[in-house]
Amino acid sequence: MSAALHRHYTRIFGSRWPQLFEALITPSSHAARVNSFADVATIANDLRTTEGAAQLDLKSTAFIASTRWPQLSVCPTTKLLTHYNMCPASIAAAELLDVQTDDYVLDMCAAPGGKALVLAEALRNGGKLVANEMNQSRRQRLYRCLSNYLPDDFVRTCIIMSGKDATRRGLQKQAFDRVLLDAPCSSDRHQLQAMAKSNEWTSPPNSKHRVSRQLRLLRSAVQTLRPGGTLVYSTCALNPKENEGVVATALADPHLGVVECSKSMDSFPASNQDGRLAVTFERQQHGWLALPDAQGFGPMYACRLIKPC
Repeated sequence: MSAALHRHYTRIFGSRWPQLFEALITPSSHAARVNSFADVATIANDLRTTEGAAQLDLKSTAFIASTRWPQLSVCPTTKLLTHYNMCPASIAAAELLDVQTDDYVLDMCAAPGGKALVLAEALRNGGKLVANEMNQSRRQRLYRCLSNYLPDDFVRTCIIMSGKDATRRGLQKQAFDRVLLDAPCSSDRHQLQAMAKSNEWTSPPNSKHRVSRQLRLLRSAVQTLRPGGTLVYSTCALNPKENEGVVATALADPHLGVVECSKSMDSFPASNQDGRLAVTFERQQHGWLALPDAQGFGPMYACRLIKPC
């Protein structure tokens, strides 16, 4: 590893960095999240038989295992894919939005679609989800994902596909009950794993331009929220500037002054199911951060914001 990269991350994580680095270049642990529109009981029972499988303490029916999950298959009764493999912390971040059945929901940067599925399944048949993705190829991938996991009639009536540039505020203002902004970020784990595989170490990522875009996205997200609405800002970045820094800047912006950090939760996610494996996040000043040296998955930062009535 280059000395510059080592110094960069040591400034952030101090003596924790060596063990965190080893966890970051190790393949991530993924959860198999059961498709709630499929035969949940049968699929869950099948996943439980996987070696080392443990159910996660989440709203979703999801399992983590010590081995690779079985290949995706089609549920014979619904003709939908049975489960979606994704980071457990990503599931928790989407569930933090706490979508209700009749909500009007926006996923601002929705591809590849794992978090959008969490939001859509929470709606069932009562509300609507605007799945926004500016990049055309990623939007096509997103649509394929939603179509493979959600019933056709649900996609027709409850899903609205959108290709807006969310930084330009082209989305409806003061319209949404819930907004998820899973912001494009430095994706440190992917970058470090690629460098470790090639043994070609580059300079630390320059976050200045990225943070500027994240702030524009967050300001736009606030504009789309109705009074009383809820917003979750999330990234898979390690750099605090992309996480707490973006949120703190937005909270201090006098032009946005209607947004405040929700103080209502003592823990995230809540752990109340005996025998289930907790998904551990570390409390930050405004949000929560999951790091892979704790449980093998992450990084994932998530913060819930509200717009008071």
